[in-house]
Amino acid sequence: MESRNGNKFNSEVIIIIILILYILFLYIDLYNAELFTYSGYIKYLCILLCFVLSLFRNKNFLMDIDKNKDIFLLELALLMTVFADLCLVIFSFFILGLILFSIVQIIYCVRYTSKKLKKTLVEFFIVFSCIVFLYCLSKLYILDISILIPISLFYFICLITSVSKAISAFKNNLYPAPSKYIIVCGMILFLLCDICVALYNMTIFLPLNLYYTESFQQIICFMIWVFYLPSQLLLALSGSQKK
Repeated sequence: MESRNGNKFNSEVIIIIILILYILFLYIDLYNAELFTYSGYIKYLCILLCFVLSLFRNKNFLMDIDKNKDIFLLELALLMTVFADLCLVIFSFFILGLILFSIVQIIYCVRYTSKKLKKTLVEFFIVFSCIVFLYCLSKLYILDISILIPISLFYFICLITSVSKAISAFKNNLYPAPSKYIIVCGMILFLLCDICVALYNMTIFLPLNLYYTESFQQIICFMIWVFYLPSQLLLALSGSQKK
């Protein structure tokens, strides 16, 4: 009982720290404030804390891993998210970051359809093979395309699939309340975040003058993390069946 109360207290402290840091880096980004550090480091610290939070919330799942595959998949997805954000937020390794985030979404798909593991993996393999084939074909006969385009396309397919499977899991009551609400809200926020990322990258093709383009980019860039951190916090909490 004492250990359980300690985990609960630690979880509550971590959540409070995450929320404080969330407000802090949003303030830095919104007002271009020059504080003690770059906001990207604060953002990445929040992602690390989300992973640590999930460990505290589900501390005993390794005692019976066969009965807690859902928790294992959640922890694995959050760990991969830590590495993916390390590539994107800290080192700007966009290709590797997108590849890792594709794996994250595949893990979430497996989580929401754990009884159809083989079918889910085969479907993603077929999609990946088709994209690679089309990319190689275009490189040979049509035009030179950046490798980021097929990787981004594959990630987008993985993301849409994982969100749709989360919604299906919600409709079919595969998770008890409140977990099912937390999962679907977290995945929808994840989708909104990546929609903002896509809009940000599309601004170079918009027929706007430089002032409006920069203003639009600043708004979209700000909204990315408005959606993203809450999505990770909710997903980190989704493994617990307690309120």
